[in-house]
Amino acid sequence: MNALFTSLERHARDRSLELLEARRRIARLEARNQELERHSRELLAQMTQLAEQARTTRASLAPARSKGFAALMERRPRRDLPSETSSAPETTTEDKATSVDESQAAAPVAPLAEPTPQSQPEAMTPETATQDAPSPQALLSQWYRRYTQTFFKGHTRPLKIGIHEELLAREPWPEKLVRRALACYVHLPRYLKAVREGAERVGLDGEAAGLVGAGEAEHARKKLEELRAKRNDAQKAAKQTDAAPARAAKSEPAAQQHEPVGATKKSRHRTRRQTSKPEAKPPEPQSFEQKLSALIAKHQK
Repeated sequence: MNALFTSLERHARDRSLELLEARRRIARLEARNQELERHSRELLAQMTQLAEQARTTRASLAPARSKGFAALMERRPRRDLPSETSSAPETTTEDKATSVDESQAAAPVAPLAEPTPQSQPEAMTPETATQDAPSPQALLSQWYRRYTQTFFKGHTRPLKIGIHEELLAREPWPEKLVRRALACYVHLPRYLKAVREGAERVGLDGEAAGLVGAGEAEHARKKLEELRAKRNDAQKAAKQTDAAPARAAKSEPAAQQHEPVGATKKSRHRTRRQTSKPEAKPPEPQSFEQKLSALIAKHQK
């Protein structure tokens, strides 16, 4: 009996030690859990702050993008216009300094001066704005040099989803131009080949930005097949266009072989002249007034 009691006591003591160790482990896990929750709250606060900053930046850039080329031209430094007449009074250095100080004090937060009536029409003309803006292909060529870890001319990697928003935040060009330049890149056959399931996407700074899904890879494959079909159709049409003069040259000797043996030079000349006559021109379409007069006459009958 003593041995049994001793065994039970030893067993109870072991279980008590295990229970104590389990409680200590639970306490450590609870402390770790509290630390993780605190870290999670800090990350959530940082994410909220970053989202608010991004929203503010996007809102400040939206008016400039909506104005398009006009906003870009207003942000360019303007050159001083030459004086129109030589009879204008000359200003001294002290007067110029005083006028500059007064203008800065009057508008301390305005980064750009209002354009004068003389320079405003020149800056706002669409021709000047179009000349300053690059073409989509030229802008894409700039991206090849500016974002070497994102846009490639050789081995291509899929782009991050929503990368156009980052480009709009960094590039000074309108949204329409940025989207066109981006479309020139993502519709390239080598880019469509790179969009495979499981391929890693790349951000604007070369960072990893997720993986390509199965649906996205299937869409890229169908787009690549459409491009190949269009290219094959264009090649066939070009071959048919090139082969048309050769077929016409072959048909002319065959027509001469079917000519009667006793035909004279005069008859051949007459036949050639008849075939060379221009076809009768189709009647010219009636104008709107003629159609209206004919319709009125028809109703009067």
